[in-house]
Amino acid sequence: MSASRRLFKNRARADLAAAKSVLSRLDPDDYFGRAGLEGRSGELEANLDQLDQAVPDTFASAALFFGGAPVVGSVGVESSFGGLAVNKFQDLVAKLYLDDKGDLGQRGPLPDRHETTLHITGVLKGSFGFLLEELPANGSLLETPLKSAVARAVQLLSAFGDENDEVFDQILGDTGARTLATAQDFFNHLSSNNATVRLVTEERELDVLGTAITRATERALSATVVETEEPFVATLRGLLPETHMFELMFSDERGVVTGRVSKTMSAHDLSSVLASNLNQQVLGRLKVRTATRQGEMVRRSFILLELTPTAQAR
Repeated sequence: MSASRRLFKNRARADLAAAKSVLSRLDPDDYFGRAGLEGRSGELEANLDQLDQAVPDTFASAALFFGGAPVVGSVGVESSFGGLAVNKFQDLVAKLYLDDKGDLGQRGPLPDRHETTLHITGVLKGSFGFLLEELPANGSLLETPLKSAVARAVQLLSAFGDENDEVFDQILGDTGARTLATAQDFFNHLSSNNATVRLVTEERELDVLGTAITRATERALSATVVETEEPFVATLRGLLPETHMFELMFSDERGVVTGRVSKTMSAHDLSSVLASNLNQQVLGRLKVRTATRQGEMVRRSFILLELTPTAQAR
């Protein structure tokens, strides 16, 4: 179910509840009124059943609704605010997409922008918002990487406003420096304009309002992520080619280190390395992300960028 279908489902549920409420108060002798409302209720229930049984969409979509000072009811939103807010959300999705793919550099323009682009396909009422969708050239039976990036973007924005510090610290450790900077820009834009946002995707609905905006902005300004790349020699303890996870054993105080593998290495290549090098020494390169908040480290995460059996390196 895409964001637009979720919104349609929400409207159908609201209409059904309203119809049943009126029906419960209707005079028993009002046969025509009762027949009309019962027919409408049956139609809405049938629509909801169809939506529940619909095959999930495989492409990215998200609805962004804005509220607060820049919005005039359901009539409109200030163009300078709305355009920049949508642009910052698009930038966040693009960086998450490229980071997962392993193509996000520490600086410079973003590559392959055509692969990460969402299009505005509709204007939404009820507050005021925009429907953003991926417009693929061909169909896909599997969830696209851009859809996964949109889901991660909403998860990241949700963690910024979450009441639980541990939820935020956990996701901060998996967030790249450039991605964090874009999230900071997004919340600063909302806060400085006294605005709120509601995001709707296939998987979830998220309202960032009032205290959550304040909390998210404060966290964004107090958090930093430092990224370094380090060569290593260690013992390969495990690889999960399909999920791109690794486990290495170091001979120093680091001990066992786990993390994710860059998508630049294919599952086939990882399977080949695993088959002949399990519990053997390997060398490679790690990206180390150190996340701090208010000057104190909260989490360190690792991404395996390169992996070579030591026998091949000689």
